[in-house]
This record gives sequence, C-alpha cells and structure tokens, in this order.
Amino acid sequence: MFDALKFYKGKDIDLEGAYRALIDFGYKRTEGISEEGDFSQKGESFVIYPATFEYPIRIELFHDKIENIRTIDPVSYKTIADHEMVIILPIKGMLRKRKYSPKALKKKEIDPIDTFVDIEPSDYVVHVDYGIGKYLGIERIKTKDGFEDNLVIEYKDKDKLYVPFDDLGKIQKYVSFHKRPTKLLKMGSSTWLKAKESTRKGVAKVALEVLEIQAKRKALKGFGFSKDTEWQEDLEKSFPYKDTADQIKALLDVKTDMESAKPMDRLLCGDVGYGKTEVALRAAFKSVWIISR
Repeated sequence: MFDALKFYKGKDIDLEGAYRALIDFGYKRTEGISEEGDFSQKGESFVIYPATFEYPIRIELFHDKIENIRTIDPVSYKTIADHEMVIILPIKGMLRKRKYSPKALKKKEIDPIDTFVDIEPSDYVVHVDYGIGKYLGIERIKTKDGFEDNLVIEYKDKDKLYVPFDDLGKIQKYVSFHKRPTKLLKMGSSTWLKAKESTRKGVAKVALEVLEIQAKRKALKGFGFSKDTEWQEDLEKSFPYKDTADQIKALLDVKTDMESAKPMDRLLCGDVGYGKTEVALRAAFKSVWIISR
C-alpha cells in the first residue's frame, strides 16, 4: 500500500483531518516553517515542508476546496513554482534536518523539485509496468467500493490506463535526453518488457565493469599525504562560518582517505549551500601544500 497524503487542485479537504494525518506521519505544527517536518496555517492556506522536497509547499484553499498548490521560498514565501498535485510521504525514518541559516539561503539556488510534483497534464510519464505514456490528469471513476480518483495515462491508439493513488509509486516523470519527440508505447505490448530486460542486462554489465575496476584499484598503492600542518589549520580557521556536524564528519573522512596509502575513492554529496566547497577547498589545500613542498 502506498502510504501517503494526496493533495491536488479541486479536491475537497477536511483541514483538521489533514492536520491529524500529518501529525500521524511524524510532522509537527509550528508557527513558522524552518525545517523539514514543519507545517503551519497561514490564513486561508497551510504550509508543509515535506521530508522529500527541496522547498516548502503552500496549499491555498477556497472554503474547503484546494485552489492552488505552490512551492515557496522558506523566507520570503514568494512562489517558486505551481503544481497540480503533491504527494506527502510519512516523515518517520527519512527526515533529514535542514534549518535555514543566512549562509544557506545566500548560497541556495533553485533546484529541480521532486519529479512527481512537477507532473502536469500532457507531460510524458513512465509507468513501471506499462512504459511511456502521456499524463492526462485526474478522473473520478466509480468502483465497487464507491468513487475513486485515478490518474489517467494515455498510450498509443488512445488506450487509457487508470492508476489509483495507491499505485503512485509506480509512476515518475519521463525525462528525455533527445531532441526528437517522445513516442507513446502501446499498452500491453512486449516493447516495454524488452526495453526493461535490455536495460537490466546493460546495468548488470556496467556493474561488473565497475567491480572489476574497483578490484584493480584496490590492488594498487596510492599516495599517502601527511598529517595537517599549521598552514592547514590557519586556512581552516579563516572560513567565516562554523562547520556543521556533517561537514566535520565529511572532512575527517576525506583526510583519513588522503592520509591512507590506498587509492582514494570518495563521493561528496549534499544540497546546495551546505558547505561541500569548503570541504573540497580544505582537501585541495592539503594536497597542493604537501606536493609543493
């Protein structure tokens, strides 16, 4: 079961029920939004900072109906993007604390938002079982248990697939790296199954190649840098911002790798504005200083 809250334009909403559901999901009601997991009411709207989103979401109401859904800047509350729908996942077990400091806000850029949130009618989507189709919107259909909202995806020959919200985990936005127009697949054909199988074999081949390369690298001897010098300490003290716990851990791991005789192989990841460059500069200085001596 796809355990989530679904909000989309035109949906009637029980506001207090939505708040209770958010609390059950691990969110907390606050006066203002400052980190993932917060939600608050702002006049005729309420703001949620989902654990999986880059920015908070403001849901604007007209009486008890959702009128607009917007991604907003967490400080100015200005609109970044409009959306037809948002899916809110439980925060328990997946929350990454993200408080906004002046440093982070100054450096922050507009990043791509969750691919599902960006799906609009006429966009191409990929269903894991049926392949590439065109998203048409939401349609309410009658089932044996009553009425149910479904996402409608159109395939070749105007065939339509009705996807219940419980199966949203099978859909994502299609991103093409080619200029030519995307072709819709025929629903139920073997084309998509063949494409998935070909991809599976390709991924397996690449994985074996990577393992082989890694095995060869581990058999080699790398260059072990010496411990930090006073110049290194002076450089690190010159940075204007206090290091975060994640920065400190990342820097320690990087330096441990550098001082080891094993070939270094580490990927430094993080959101925009969270100090990756400062860690990289420290490592670069450590390497250049040792070599230049």
